[in-house]
Amino acid sequence: MPSIPAFPRHRLALHLGAALATLLPLTVHSAELPEVKVVGLQDSVMDSQTTVYDREALTSEGDGTLQEYLSRQPGVSVDANGYISLRGMGEGYTQVMVNGRKANSDNGDASIGDIPMGMIERVEIERGSSASESGTAVAGTIRIFTRQATDKPENTVSVRAGFSPQGQFDHSVSLSLGGKRDMLEWQTNTTLRQREYKVITSTVTSNDYGLGYVSEVRDDKGVKQIRKSQLMLTGEVAVRPDANNRIGLSWMANVTPESERARSNVDYRYDAPGYVDHNTEQAGWYNRISPQWDIAPTLKWNRQLSNGGKFQAEIGTHQYGATERENYFNNAPDYSGEYSSHYRSRERKWHSALRFDLPLSATSVLTLGGRIERDKFIFTEIEDGESFSDTMKRHTNATFVQWNWRPSSQWSVETGLRREEIKNVMPPDSDHASRKNNLWLPSLNIAWTPNADQRAHLGLARTYRNPKFKEMIPGFYRDWGGWYQNPLLQGNPDLRHETSTGLELGFTQALRDEGKQVGKLSANVFARSISNALITELYSIPNPKPNQNQPVLWILHSINGPRTRMLGLELGAQYDLKHTALQLPVNLNANLTLTETKVADRESPARLFGQSPAVLDLGFDARTQGGGLPDVWGMSVRLESGYKARMNPTTISQVRPLRSLSMRAMWKLNPSTRLRGTLGQFGNNWHSTAVTPAAPSGGTSEVSLRTKRFWMAGLMLEKDF
Repeated sequence: MPSIPAFPRHRLALHLGAALATLLPLTVHSAELPEVKVVGLQDSVMDSQTTVYDREALTSEGDGTLQEYLSRQPGVSVDANGYISLRGMGEGYTQVMVNGRKANSDNGDASIGDIPMGMIERVEIERGSSASESGTAVAGTIRIFTRQATDKPENTVSVRAGFSPQGQFDHSVSLSLGGKRDMLEWQTNTTLRQREYKVITSTVTSNDYGLGYVSEVRDDKGVKQIRKSQLMLTGEVAVRPDANNRIGLSWMANVTPESERARSNVDYRYDAPGYVDHNTEQAGWYNRISPQWDIAPTLKWNRQLSNGGKFQAEIGTHQYGATERENYFNNAPDYSGEYSSHYRSRERKWHSALRFDLPLSATSVLTLGGRIERDKFIFTEIEDGESFSDTMKRHTNATFVQWNWRPSSQWSVETGLRREEIKNVMPPDSDHASRKNNLWLPSLNIAWTPNADQRAHLGLARTYRNPKFKEMIPGFYRDWGGWYQNPLLQGNPDLRHETSTGLELGFTQALRDEGKQVGKLSANVFARSISNALITELYSIPNPKPNQNQPVLWILHSINGPRTRMLGLELGAQYDLKHTALQLPVNLNANLTLTETKVADRESPARLFGQSPAVLDLGFDARTQGGGLPDVWGMSVRLESGYKARMNPTTISQVRPLRSLSMRAMWKLNPSTRLRGTLGQFGNNWHSTAVTPAAPSGGTSEVSLRTKRFWMAGLMLEKDF
């Protein structure tokens, strides 16, 4: 995410994740639909709300990473760090599953930025919720499945190089090997990736303390250089002892060393009658993260029952660890010094799950299941040879029942009830007691298909969102900083979970010409009513230590806010010109998303951060052969309106409109060799401005943040063997 290089990365990530980063919505591109398949139209109610991108769709374009592909799908946002969300609802609202396990980290986000396309088997995007899934899908669910052992082993090697004239690069090499012998199946995928890129920012802070003129201006311009290496392994080994049983051990692991260097030049001016101060200073830091490691093995047993039902059982674990060291320096005229810090994060999870699909008749199926999750998070700060640790645990027990019924060929009904028991265990030395919550999460989904060209659906569901671990740790704060760009973080162990009641209502119409389908129109209305909304507020207090350059301290604090209501409309259109009088091998598509949010008891504007009220995606895909042109190529444009949002009761933020352009192409050099190319990140720079009172006398403080956008070109060569 965009950050202010003069300050340590982890502080920005933790402290401004919900406030400032969302003021800078990042690039997302237009939808691309020709190869997308909605599978099982007659099998499940949720299929009307689910889009499935199979391997053919994912690999038929020029995209080299999953982030590039999903960032131009309708309603999907992916920021610069690969954090993904639906409908612009922000962090923590979108449930992301990788091979059936939650990918959302302790801070509520799920990153897909480092998953190469060659490792993906399929992706499912579900705009809705059902009892059989976790109840945290407020905006929807994105399910990612990596390459597993199947009846069609894949042996492929690919090399990819991305570059930018501004000195950025992204290189990777991937290898996939698979096979099958008697009862044994296997598939392994390995990727080695190296990235180097810059983040260039400019932050201008102006303070008017009610004196009638701008008395203080701080102009901070900085460059952050980031280098990352990554080794990722995924795969599965499976045994089929007979036709009805399959036992598979899958894994996903990666190691990621990372380093960051940043330097900023600050121009400070203070002007008051009889006193003028003008000075410059340099600040910077070097941060090295020891190889982060992440491993998630899962053992799964699938059995086909004699009555046509299915039984699934699985057990798995997820272990994560990272060590971070920072060195910071500042040579201001009135202060010069160095600062160092050392942090360790550990997260340990394990889960077990059972599921039965039992046919009751030819038209109905009853599904029963349960899931147990145990999550432990340990954060350690080391300073001056002393260490301070905080440990939090979360226990989740879930059971569900779901009934799928098809009373006729036109109607499908799915209804269910999910119960989740959540216990948050506070640190041993905390004065706050552990809390247990019981959530009942009903859901209802109805689909009506009057003919082969039309389909309508209705969905109702109750979902929830847990607070982040780091927001709940008592006293988890920094006693260094306190600037607007680098506020203190204040923990809130009294945070409660957020609950949401959601409505989905949609319609799809196929377009035909002389009996051939040439396009599709779709419309979907969604609404959410959120209670105990988890809101991060940024506020200031007078500095207890008088400081002319820092008269106030900024603090970031999470609270349960008032009821929040959201209403949205999604419109989509697709048309193939091949079957028109023009007879062009071009498919046009357009998608429009409109949203409006209202926070109770708050003056206008009152909306969620990062949720632009209007997003328009336009694009086309073409298929040509011969003449030196690519076999498949296309272009996408995204136009996102600007908006105003309220960061807290007194601070208003204004985000400028965004425009972005991306292009892609693929050449089939021969039946086993492909060349892919992408060109993206064209568009205006990110810019937001926040205005807040700076003094009781009526003065104001204005902070303007700009982040430069770099365009990037990429080429990838693939070879099957």
